[in-house]
Amino acid sequence: MGSFIFNLHVRSSDHDDVARRIEELVSHDGLVPAGVADGERTLFVTESQRDWVSILDSDLTSAVNLAAGLSQALQTEAICVLVNDSDSWHYLLYRDGEQIDEFNSAELDGPDEVGELSPDLAQLLDAGQLEKFRTEIQQRAAELQKQLEALVPPHIRERQERIARGEGTAADFDAVELWSGQALPGLADQILSLSGSIVKPKPADPEATPPGLPPESDKHAEDRLRGHIAKLRALIPPGISNDFVLRILRKQPVFAEEALAEFLPVLGIPPIYAYLQGSDVDSEFERDELRTESVKFAAELRFRGA
Repeated sequence: MGSFIFNLHVRSSDHDDVARRIEELVSHDGLVPAGVADGERTLFVTESQRDWVSILDSDLTSAVNLAAGLSQALQTEAICVLVNDSDSWHYLLYRDGEQIDEFNSAELDGPDEVGELSPDLAQLLDAGQLEKFRTEIQQRAAELQKQLEALVPPHIRERQERIARGEGTAADFDAVELWSGQALPGLADQILSLSGSIVKPKPADPEATPPGLPPESDKHAEDRLRGHIAKLRALIPPGISNDFVLRILRKQPVFAEEALAEFLPVLGIPPIYAYLQGSDVDSEFERDELRTESVKFAAELRFRGA
């Protein structure tokens, strides 16, 4: 079983104002303030960081409505991000209360170009050993990630880490983009070989479109992605190119949250939110851990039915 994640982010430098607006909007839904014991809905509001206030809401449906409501009340942008069972990731983007874009990474799913599961993993799945299969997939994916990271030169890895922390400069994004465009095509065979512990490469199709001539469906997919980028552009720093964002939106990793973790820093939002939701901050210990990931809470709001 994969991860189900959702949280929302409001473009604002005033977290106190955002918290007040939340209280107003939630009260319109017939809820009243509550204590820890009788709270039916909990919202954690963070301190503003890079002009974003992040909100962890215990109610997914209400969180989507809240994103639209805050966007309208504050006349600003708000984005709600979701991960669906680690299979796909999504966002809903609002501006001044209107939804202006919606992205679903599952839209990019096309014919299976990767191949089949490796024989031993397929055997676990066929035998119904789902928990062992899940554990094995996670372990192999983690090992694959380490091996892939070893292919990245140290100076590029340092820049990637700064970007992941939300501290990347335009020069960092340019250097990573340049390296990706020049080096990754030459590493394709090596990457495919490393992934063999999880999947068997798909046999070559003699009738496939020749290299350099993408199928028409790929052209349509790229047009759609560039349409998403155009609507995000106002939130993306000038030093980050459209092609850099395009490569992130195209990614289809084993765990969808990994692609979301690369996307969020492009907007200036810490990547930890690709793995975080309200139920992850139930204890003070967990909150102390999150502070090391640049997550600092400014308000904890609890509500119940009137």
